[in-house]
Amino acid sequence: MKKFGLILILIFLLSISGSAETLTVNTIEDANQSGVVVGLQSGTTSDLYAQVNLNDSEVKGYATILLAEAALENGDVNILLGDKPVLDVFVAEATEFAVLDTFSEELFGLAVADGETDMLAAINAALDEIFEDDGAHGYDAIYDVWFDDLPAVYDDTTTDYSYPASPATGVMADVLSSLTIRFGTDPTYPPFETLNDDDEYEGFDIDMMYEIALRFSAHYDLTIDVTVVESAWEPIIPNLNLGSFDVLISAMTKTPEREVVIDFSRAYYGSIQGMVGLVGGEIESIPIPILPVFLSLLALGIIVRRRR
Repeated sequence: MKKFGLILILIFLLSISGSAETLTVNTIEDANQSGVVVGLQSGTTSDLYAQVNLNDSEVKGYATILLAEAALENGDVNILLGDKPVLDVFVAEATEFAVLDTFSEELFGLAVADGETDMLAAINAALDEIFEDDGAHGYDAIYDVWFDDLPAVYDDTTTDYSYPASPATGVMADVLSSLTIRFGTDPTYPPFETLNDDDEYEGFDIDMMYEIALRFSAHYDLTIDVTVVESAWEPIIPNLNLGSFDVLISAMTKTPEREVVIDFSRAYYGSIQGMVGLVGGEIESIPIPILPVFLSLLALGIIVRRRR
């Protein structure tokens, strides 16, 4: 009789394992429900948002946004979170998907290691010049190359921007003596930083790097070159503090938690988070694989019984 009951349970689990239902997810609030599997890049503000607000859905983190996008296309997740400009690039190619909702406005900043006051002052002075420039090397001209909308950035500091006197201190002194500034970035985040088909760096942040170097060169009457140093995203802040590069620019949101260990420049880009799903908002839930779990528990029960 016990065996017959076990067979009935097994048949029931076979009938429900792998079944799916159609869900409607048009808003970020809709994403917080059972059956929704959210993909995102680990260690980002999307990740932080999901930890606080998406407790009823399953969240999967990936090392890069490109891997998270691939997971959506492969059906491993059914919703994708990230910075909207990056998601816009994705849905332009993957036309079966769309940006369904936006949330959480943010400001990006460049960053220096804690205490690098001269480098921070120089970065802010260069940014101030770029924002004030109405010509081909000004902020609007650089912005328009990569984005179709209007800039949403604003000056979020009350600093009086001025270059440090030469000789400078810290990494700024190293830059002026070596005539090279090393920018750290994770080049897997178009349209901010990526490698093109010719294996060359390109993107909004890349253009900003070179423009900052030009401003340094003009102010100090030197020729300062740019070196791009690649870093994976999650260790990028420790790598900055270890001295692997002089300045971090990688579409990084300014947050109080990050400001504990690094110093941010004035904001240079205003972003907003986005949510991507299938056009129309209807998705197939990704069910929990009940049968494999049951069989594992059954095997464990048999082992325990035998040991008894």
